[in-house]
Order: sequence, then structure tokens, then C-alpha cells
Amino acid sequence: MRRITIYRVVLAALFSVSFVCAYAVDTGRIKGTVTDPSGTIMPNVTVTATNVDTAIVTTTTTNASGDYLFQNLTIGTYTIGVSVQGFMRYATRIVLYIDQDWVQPVRLAVGSSVESVEVQANSIQVNTTDMQLSHVIDTHQIMELPLIARNFTGFTLILPGVQAANDRFTTNYSANGSQSQQTSYLINGADSNDLPLNTIVFQPNIDALQEFNLITGPLNAEYARNSGGIVSAVVKQGTNQIHGDAFWFYRDTFLNTRNYFQKNPITLPTPTFHQNIFGGTVGGPILKDKRFAFGAYQGTRQSIPQTGGNVQVFTAAQLAGNYAGTKFSTNKIPGTITIPGCATGTDTFATCFAKTSGQVPLSAFNPISVNLAKTYIPPPNVGANSYVFSPIQANDINQYIGRIDFNPSQRNQIYLSASTSTTGKPERCPSPARPFQASATRATPIPISSPRDGPTNSAQAL
Repeated sequence: MRRITIYRVVLAALFSVSFVCAYAVDTGRIKGTVTDPSGTIMPNVTVTATNVDTAIVTTTTTNASGDYLFQNLTIGTYTIGVSVQGFMRYATRIVLYIDQDWVQPVRLAVGSSVESVEVQANSIQVNTTDMQLSHVIDTHQIMELPLIARNFTGFTLILPGVQAANDRFTTNYSANGSQSQQTSYLINGADSNDLPLNTIVFQPNIDALQEFNLITGPLNAEYARNSGGIVSAVVKQGTNQIHGDAFWFYRDTFLNTRNYFQKNPITLPTPTFHQNIFGGTVGGPILKDKRFAFGAYQGTRQSIPQTGGNVQVFTAAQLAGNYAGTKFSTNKIPGTITIPGCATGTDTFATCFAKTSGQVPLSAFNPISVNLAKTYIPPPNVGANSYVFSPIQANDINQYIGRIDFNPSQRNQIYLSASTSTTGKPERCPSPARPFQASATRATPIPISSPRDGPTNSAQAL
């Protein structure tokens, strides 16, 4: 029992640390000083922060200096309220962004507490709490701005001091002259970095993002690991109102134009390109004011043209058993292959075909291999035995994101977020009527003889 108790304590400590670390980077803070009309500080005053979307109320009390602080508030719209006997009730609305320190001074007016004074807070506030620079892209900008690849990191290029990467890490960027690999990516406060390359690992569906913040300049202690920018993104959460959306983005070959060098549409047609990106999001209450859920799905189906479609195929003479002039390996013929006129295990392929003058009886061919060759291997279209084509890579991607928020009390707020993405690259054999038009990502040899010891110019097929 003692050992079990120790394990529970250790696990509880680990979870406590992880929750604190996460809240330190994907939440915001509201603070200020409460004064009376003459500017005198007012200690022991109750201040409330009410989340407009979830109706969750957080309460704090001013200290001896009249200062109040709401630490680790979930990002969103809040109403700050102060009610003191002998003064009008104070209320103001604030939009709190990720990792923001919002300073809201409260000056009370003398009057009845049934009366209220509503103060219009500035939509933009000058940062006077630290030296780092924050550039927030909110959900409206994410949804309205065009983004061809639906990778949210592409929005960083519209921010000041950011340049596109000029190296092989094309999804990265350079912030204020730093190297493109000096960027750190955070999603809900957790690292999303590929450690060897320092590139982003997981690109969330942009419809699932509440906002993200690009932090540059002299960084605070929690971000000082990297010399470049910090991209911190937050996934949406459920609210008291059911909300969601559905989307479908379609691109196809007939919508694309030929490039400058493809002037003849017959000899150089537009490369095949098919893309369907579809999905949706939904969020809402599980238990009003207490529990909320949010989920998102995005599916991607792509057929993308690739380069390098040049393979060797069989000539008509080779399919008829005439291999005269073909170079063969010097490996011995294995016992699984029988060639008339040659000794298995003694002759090599080179000496064997020298004896037979490169002729192989059709009866020695494996009938299954013959049928595969006739069905799936086209005749050469360039030179003696080369076939040039445009390979197509098919991508099948499914991404799932889920989040559950639970607020048992004003002092305790818990959320669980999970995401997964599966990527498949299916390879389908071409149809007999249209060889080499199906998806392909690599060429795999289908030899008539041994897969390892056959002719050096054995056919290449999908």
C-alpha cells in the first residue's frame, strides 16, 4: 500500500506540473488597480471576470495596494465587474488574446450600487509589461484570409519582420533575420517540434484554431530556448452555444493552367492534379456552464504529379524470348529457375545465354509473369526499351482533433486535448486499358526470371 501511495503522489505531481506549464503559454492574464474617484487605492475589493461564451465566473480580491490579478484565464471575451457599497457598479468588456497581459485600471464612481457604469475598453492596448513583440492572428483572419495549403504557419508571412525560408525547410520561416530552424511551435502549450530538424510536427486544421500568436523580439524566460520566433496556437473550445462549420475545397486538373513551356496541350498536357479537402468542426455544452466539448475533422485526398517517370520495359523481342544483345549478371542460376540448355547451380546467367545465343523458349516462362507483363507493362515509347510517363502520388490523410473542458469550481479548470493524423499513400496498379495512369510513387521490378539474379534490364512496372 505504501508503494502504491508513493506512485500516486508522483503521478499527481507530474500532472500538476504539466498543467501549470500548459497554462503558462496558452492563456492570458488581466490585472489592474482599483481606485475611488480621487485616485485613492481600494484594498479588499472583489473583482469578477466572467467569460461571455461559457458564463464561467472567476473571482479575485485586491491586495493592500489595490491591485488585482486574474492569472491563467482561458482566452476569449470577458466582462470585468466591480461592485462596492456606495459606488456605482463598474463593468467593462475585454477580448483577451493568447499570452496577453491586459492591464485594466478600475476607477469607481460615487453613487448607488444599483446603478452601473459601463466602460468601453480599448480594442488594442499598448504592451507595457514586457519587451517581447506579439502578433496575434485571430479566428476571423484565419477564416477569411486566402491560404492555398491550409497550413496556418503560412500566415506568419504577412507579419512584420518575417521572411520565407530560402532553404530546404520550405514550411519554416525566418523571423527578424534568424535561421529558419530557430523557430519553436506550440499547440495548446505543448511542443510540436521535430527535434532533429526543428520543424513543425502537427499542422492542425485551421478551422479548429481559435488563434495563434507569433512572438518575436527579446523573449521572456519561458520562450528563451530559441533565437527565432515562437508560434503558439490554441485549439477552439466548446461554449454554451452550439457552434461549428463544414467545408470543402476542390482543385482539379481542368482548373489549372499550363506553364510557359507547355504550349502544346497535346504533346505536353497539363499535369494531373486532383485535390479534395473536406471536413468540419462542432462544439457545444455537455453540462451548461460546467463541461464543454469540441471536435474537428479534416480529410485530404490528393493526386499530385511527380517527376522522374522514366523506366525500362520489355521490348517485343524480349517478350518473344529473344534476349540477344542483352547483358546478364555473372551470378549462378539458382535452383528455383530452370532454363533449357543450362546447368542450374553451375552456369551463370551470362554463360547460359551465351550458350543459347540469348534465346529462351516461351515454355520456360512463368505464365503468371507473362500475364502480368502483358497486362501491366506497356511497350516502350522512347528508345529501345524505355517508357516515359508522369507518375502520380496519391495522398490519403485523415486528421482528428478533440478537446474537453471541465470547470468544477472557480479555482479549478481542467481541459483535455487530443489530436491524431493518419497519412496513407496508396499505390494502385494501372488498368489494362490505360497503363501507367494510376497512382504511383515508385517503380518495382517484375522480372520474368529471378527477382535478384535475372537480366540487368528486366522490366520496371508499378
